[in-house]
Amino acid sequence: MDILASSNAAYLPYLAVMLTSVRINNPESEITAWLLESSVTDKDLDFLKKCLEGQHITVNRLHVELDDALTEKLPHTRLWSLETYYRLMMTELVPDTVDRILYLDVDMVVNGSLKELWETDLEGTDMAVCADCNGLTTADSMTEIQRKMLKEALADSDYHYFNAGMLLINLERLREHYSFETYLSAMKDWDYQMTAPDQDILNYVHWRHLKYVDWRKYDCFTVRAYEQGMTVDDLRKNATIIHFAGEKPWNNVSVHYPTEEVWWDYAEKTPMYLDFLKSFVHSAMTSYESVVNSVMAATGAAGTIRELQEQVKKDHDLLLQASALIKKLSS
Repeated sequence: MDILASSNAAYLPYLAVMLTSVRINNPESEITAWLLESSVTDKDLDFLKKCLEGQHITVNRLHVELDDALTEKLPHTRLWSLETYYRLMMTELVPDTVDRILYLDVDMVVNGSLKELWETDLEGTDMAVCADCNGLTTADSMTEIQRKMLKEALADSDYHYFNAGMLLINLERLREHYSFETYLSAMKDWDYQMTAPDQDILNYVHWRHLKYVDWRKYDCFTVRAYEQGMTVDDLRKNATIIHFAGEKPWNNVSVHYPTEEVWWDYAEKTPMYLDFLKSFVHSAMTSYESVVNSVMAATGAAGTIRELQEQVKKDHDLLLQASALIKKLSS
């Protein structure tokens, strides 16, 4: 089984969690991981391999060189990094001996056997995909540029805008019909104004040749699942690939949801678990004042804020206790 992922050095710990989850739930499979990167050093790669020690996962690096003039044009944000574009080079970089590959975002975990997905009959299509955002993305929820550029696709009742976090890719077919130049040409069509950078481009290029698989099983967004009434136990029982799209469970910069616990289930199986906990607790403690100040600025309700401060202070004390416990476990 060949797994493709894109990452920079900062995201390698989370890639290790994802690959660990693949191994745990696919113990009999021969797993080869292909890492698309442009800045990962030998030391960084050694760190990743050490995190995966004993798991019998072969890790191969696929180095990407991007022209500076192009990277300046490519839209990217804190949540959409430049690395997300690297999968568009897969036909040039992945060896010809690999004719099928499973692309997985780093912010995913595999929670069950991939055998059924891996053996899916692609029926001559470009790739197997899942409807975006737990099936919630529609023409009405798209931006104006997306509706304009995907107008022909949206007129087809069989088409659903898909998420690019999980792609079971027919590399043999892609090499015959597409190249990185295909995607560059598509970006020019969009005048580089994509909303969901390479995801928009993949939808634009491939919409006629897709096989859909169930998002509930193979690309379930945790926050959307919570909003749709699913519990963490529902995900543990029914979802094979779980996607932590948007803000991440390891960051304390937003509201968290019970369905995010699944990521911590697998993080606990890695050597970085205590580091993840320390980072999360530190982030929670240092953001205390900024949280209070931002809420005060937003509401202007002093009495309510005093009550909030008291509650946050209690939470802060609990975090201090958690920090002390982590230090004890580390010693």
